[in-house]
Amino acid sequence: MTLLWRSGYAVDYLKETADIAVRGDAILSREQILTALLVALAWGVSLLAAASGVWCLLSWLAWRAQQTIEAMSVARQRTMLGIALTFVASLAATTTVRGTTVDSHVESVGDDPGQHPLSDTDQLSHTNTSKAVVEPSNSVRDSSLPLPALASAGLALGLTTHVQRERATLLRDAPNTARLERPTGAALATGIALFERAKQADDALVRPTASHAPVVIPLGVAGERLISLTLRVGECVSIDATADHTAAVLRHVLNTVALAPWLCDPTIIVHGFSANEVIGHERLVIANSVSEACEQAITAKNHSAATTVILIAQSYHDDFDGLAEHGVMVVTTGVTSSSHVTRIVREANLWRISTTNECFQPYGVSSSEAEMLRQTVTALTTLVSDAPSQFEQHHAVPDMLGMPWHTMIRIFGPVQVMHRGGAELMFRKSKSVELLCWLAFHRDRPTVSMARTALWEIDVQDATFHNVLSELRHGLALGGLEDGAGRRNKQRLFLDDRVIADSDLLRRALLQTETMHPSESLTVLRDTLASVQGLPFASVNYSWADAEGITSTLVWLVTRAVECAAELASQYGDHTALLEVTAAGLRMSPGDEQFLSLCKQQPANAAM
Repeated sequence: MTLLWRSGYAVDYLKETADIAVRGDAILSREQILTALLVALAWGVSLLAAASGVWCLLSWLAWRAQQTIEAMSVARQRTMLGIALTFVASLAATTTVRGTTVDSHVESVGDDPGQHPLSDTDQLSHTNTSKAVVEPSNSVRDSSLPLPALASAGLALGLTTHVQRERATLLRDAPNTARLERPTGAALATGIALFERAKQADDALVRPTASHAPVVIPLGVAGERLISLTLRVGECVSIDATADHTAAVLRHVLNTVALAPWLCDPTIIVHGFSANEVIGHERLVIANSVSEACEQAITAKNHSAATTVILIAQSYHDDFDGLAEHGVMVVTTGVTSSSHVTRIVREANLWRISTTNECFQPYGVSSSEAEMLRQTVTALTTLVSDAPSQFEQHHAVPDMLGMPWHTMIRIFGPVQVMHRGGAELMFRKSKSVELLCWLAFHRDRPTVSMARTALWEIDVQDATFHNVLSELRHGLALGGLEDGAGRRNKQRLFLDDRVIADSDLLRRALLQTETMHPSESLTVLRDTLASVQGLPFASVNYSWADAEGITSTLVWLVTRAVECAAELASQYGDHTALLEVTAAGLRMSPGDEQFLSLCKQQPANAAM
């Protein structure tokens, strides 16, 4: 109380005490000194608390103002685009994943003079559609209804593996000017969702199984737990529910087994389904009748007893009962036989497996989803071949030929952004580096909506994207590249031509070898391949790069360059160069048999 009372005249008291101490007119007692110190401390704490309160109040007011502005902006966009968003969400078939689908975000692209109106396909390519990430426990769906196709990690894993294999086959003998065609907006959104979902696949599905091992089929989920069916030789499974739900579950089983990378080349006999309901046909034999289906199944099993043969039929027939003695597995519906059958039964609010009494919510694939996935696979596996772009023709090819670059993005291995002088540029936000990578591979049409679709699983606020872009500009500016990236207008982005990727150097070097002298070609390829330190985007998981086929194209690019350089080194008898270029391939794919065989080949003794 004494301290508080004294604080009322603390300024005069402290001044008087200080004057006495300075003049030395009197000796201050210990009590006077202590009192002065306590009064000074009390006033200091009070001033600090007041300043903190004012700062917090100002910060809160600024935050509320920003939230209000963003909310008004989002509300305005959604009001104008509600119909378009509903259409895109249904097309991407992600409406029910996680119980909701985040609104798509569409922005106009008409600011450039003379620009033509966008077609429906182009509009979809500028649509920010949410990707599918599933949390069944949070779903508001009826647990007795099958989950959508994009909810199945097993199906997504099979589809993405199938896409990667198809791409590798297409690129194997393609010319150096080949590239995978960029998919439409709808196909890209679905593709990104598939690659994201495939990363969440259970470890048991990633590991391949032996040909004689039981077949593991992911059926659905119970909370956070994956429910799978283990199907052994000669067993029969009957799915008992209404016709539409049974067809959806069977369609999921059919396509999952047909594409499953964890199964060792099974033979699948299909009866009662059309070709349009099947996404991948490599392992399938579509039978037109019950007798043909049984005959095909028995023939396949007799051809190799170790082969896994599965008959999947939309309806049961008595002839299927005799397949068990041949070791054929059967999955169908409405089995009336009294023999041992594993039944998957739909009950009031869930589904149940008769042999284990496990209750779950199944995955399903509707006819429209099957068609949508087939179109997506086609869009993701289309190869085109064209002349080098204007950007590629504008620059010299490798650094040694005077390539005028300022900043390089290292893609082959851990992603790094390097200054020409050798220093690494650092960015505070990893999304800024991802945006830089995206811009480097989308110079022809880098729009804001396409970037947001690729980089975020949900539709982010404008402020979030602005912060990421600002950090990218700041990082490039610190490296000496002012205005290296940014917006040309509301929708269009840009990236300075002096920012390149190491893949640009390799692609141009490979194109130049077609017109250069062989000795120069070997030197160019040898020096360019030295930058390969691993798989493309090795330190990150950019689903947009996988979905667009960029990763597959880059792997093919390195493989083609290694093959070309190894052939030239062998012709010139340069064993050192041969080892160096094959080492680049092995750094990307350790243990790869193709690169190992190139490494072991004997160079010619005489130079050309």
